[in-house]
Amino acid sequence: GVLQSGIASGEGWIDTQEQWDVVIIAGGRIVSSRRGVLTRNRYWLRQDAGRWRIVDATTVEIIR
Repeated sequence: GVLQSGIASGEGWIDTQEQWDVVIIAGGRIVSSRRGVLTRNRYWLRQDAGRWRIVDATTVEIIR
């Protein structure tokens, strides 16, 4: 989910925290699946023709 955000002069940022599933596939079959990768992300945004566009992003693993 969204942790915090900020906007100024057509530019902005959003901090999120996301949980991902780790799925390993071999030969077209799922051989392992687990939940537990937690990341914090910052997305840098820029307004372009009235729409917001992601121009950069960083990710830090919190729990692996």
